[in-house]
Amino acid sequence: MDYMYFNNAGAGLMSKGTYETLTNHMKLEMNVGAYKAAAMKSDAVNNFYSLAAKLLNAGSKDEIAFIDSASRGWNLIIYGLDIKESDVIVTLSSEYGTNLLTIYDIVLTLHASYTKVLF
Repeated sequence: MDYMYFNNAGAGLMSKGTYETLTNHMKLEMNVGAYKAAAMKSDAVNNFYSLAAKLLNAGSKDEIAFIDSASRGWNLIIYGLDIKESDVIVTLSSEYGTNLLTIYDIVLTLHASYTKVLF
């Protein structure tokens, strides 16, 4: 590589291992179909949860959720909370825009309070 890549905010450069894993899986799907390929790799997927639980020192793999995007994960968590009118949502002034939209929606819908800490 003849340059340095620093734009990792949305998606950084893929490692060689990631690229090979993805392309090998796509080749497998071409040969046997997506459903069969998924079934053939189910042990590896299940192992991911165990490895992630170990890495994060979780009690079990059942405490691990793998979500397709950070915004979707945020929404699953915050909309799953039992937020009441008396609750105050505290966030930083640098909060990600999509997260703020969710917070504003909750504030407007549930009449909870919102405050931001300048950072």
